[in-house]
Amino acid sequence: MTRNQAFSQPPMKPLTKGKSNTKKPLIEAAHILIALELILAYFYVLDLFKPSYVILSRGVCWYKVYGLDLLSSGFYTLPPLLVVFAALGVCVYKSGGFKIVKMLKLAGYVLAILAVVNCLPLTYWIAYMWSPQVSQNHSLIRLSELDTGLFHVYASAYPLLILTTLYTWLLPLIGRAFKGYVRLKIGCNKTLNIVSDCTSSDNVLIRRLGIASVLLLSIILPIIPYLPSINPDFKPVSVDIHFYSIWLGEMLSRDCWGAVEYAFYGMGNGNRPLYLLMLYALISLGISRQAILNFEALLISPFFTLAVCYATRCLSKSHLYALLASLTAVLGFNMTVGVMAGLFAAWTALTLFYICVALTPSLTVGSLKSLTVVLASSIVMLYIHPWIWSLLMAILTLHLAFSTLGSFCFITKSFHPLEQQ
Repeated sequence: MTRNQAFSQPPMKPLTKGKSNTKKPLIEAAHILIALELILAYFYVLDLFKPSYVILSRGVCWYKVYGLDLLSSGFYTLPPLLVVFAALGVCVYKSGGFKIVKMLKLAGYVLAILAVVNCLPLTYWIAYMWSPQVSQNHSLIRLSELDTGLFHVYASAYPLLILTTLYTWLLPLIGRAFKGYVRLKIGCNKTLNIVSDCTSSDNVLIRRLGIASVLLLSIILPIIPYLPSINPDFKPVSVDIHFYSIWLGEMLSRDCWGAVEYAFYGMGNGNRPLYLLMLYALISLGISRQAILNFEALLISPFFTLAVCYATRCLSKSHLYALLASLTAVLGFNMTVGVMAGLFAAWTALTLFYICVALTPSLTVGSLKSLTVVLASSIVMLYIHPWIWSLLMAILTLHLAFSTLGSFCFITKSFHPLEQQ
C-alpha cells in the first residue's frame, strides 16, 4: 500500500497545475466581461433616465440632456446586458467566485474597452480629413454621433479630471510631510522606475525614435486644421490671428524704423514687441502674411516640445519622463488652446520659460554659461510676453527663498553641536 501510494502521489501535481492554467483564461474573461457589463450598464442607465444639466456661458443658459439615443434606434436594448451577465456568471462560477477579481486589472480592461469604443469614431475623423465624401455614409455618421454623445456624457467630469491632473504632484509632498500618518502607495511609480532603468541603459535608438515621433506629431497637428480637404479656403482657425493681422498691417504700412517704433510704443499692440518684430522679419523675407499667421503654431510647437523634453530630462534625470512630458505637451491644452485661441506669443514665451527652469539648478554650481542663457532668455521673454516673464520671476523668487531657507537651516544644524560642546 505504501509503495502504491508513493507511486500514486507524484502524478497529482501536474493535475493541479493544469487546473490553475485552465482557470487563467476564465479569470481574464471574467475581468473583460465585468468591464464590458459596467460600461453597457452605464450607457443603458444614461439612455433610460436621460439626466440633464444646465450651464451658464456668457449670459446664455444651455440645457443639455445626457443620452446616446441608442435605445430609440434599436441598436442597444436589454438583451446584450443579459447575455453578457449570463456569460459573466458562468466565468465567475467556473473560476472560483468574485474573489478572483482584481481592481487594478479591472480598471485596465475598462480603459482598454473605452479606448476601443473611441477608436471607432477616430477612424471616421481620420477618413474625413482626407476624403470629406465619407460624411455621406450613414453608418459612418453613426460613429461620429456616438463620439459626440460620449463627449457630452463625459463633459461634466472634465474639470475634475483637469484639476486632478494639475494637482497630482501634491501627493508625494503630502506623503513626505505626513510620513508617519499618511502612506501613499502608487504602484505605477514602481513600473515607471523599472521601465526608466531599462530605457536608460544603452537603448539610444528607442529614445531617438521616441522623441522623433513626438516631434513629428507636433508638426502634423498644427497642419490638420489647414488641410485642403477640411479648409479649402485656407481661413484662419485661431481667434487672435485677427489682431495679429491688424498689428502687422500697421507695421507693414510704415518704414523699418516706424515698424519698430509701433511694435514698442504702438497703441493696443498687445505689449509683445519682440514677437511682432519676428513676424515682421519673416514677412520681410518674402513669405506671405496669411501663411505666417496661419502656421504660427507649426513654427512654435517643435521648439516647445524640445524645451519641455529638455527641462524634464534635466530635472528628473530620466529619459522616460522626458518623453512622456513632451508627449503630454503636444497632446495637452498647449496645442488645443494654443492653436484655437491663437496664444502664440505666450506659447513662445513658455518655450523660453522651460529652458530657464531647466537651467536654474545649475546656477547654484556657478555655471557662467547657464547664467548667460537664463539672463538672455528672461530678457527676450520680457519683450515677447510680460505675463509669462512675471510667472518666471515669481517661480525663481520662490526657488531662491526656499534655497536660502534650506541653507540657513543647514548652517544652524551644523553649528548647533559645536555650541553644545
